[in-house]
Amino acid sequence: MFKTVSRLSCRRYKKIFLSPQELLSNATIIIIIIIIIIIIIIIIIIIIIIVIIIIIIIITITISSPPISSS
Repeated sequence: MFKTVSRLSCRRYKKIFLSPQELLSNATIIIIIIIIIIIIIIIIIIIIIIVIIIIIIIITITISSPPISSS
């Protein structure tokens, strides 16, 4: 029982300690994913800002237009 557990743990440690090339490839993939996530967040923020600006413009037009139309 104990021997099988130790063998399994050894195999797990071998999987954890990857070769430098594997570590580099994993790091680049992680960096690419992080960059993509940041870009998506920036795009979402820009869209939200544009929508807020459009809403503000529409509100100001609707508030300012009735007096002009009535007069």
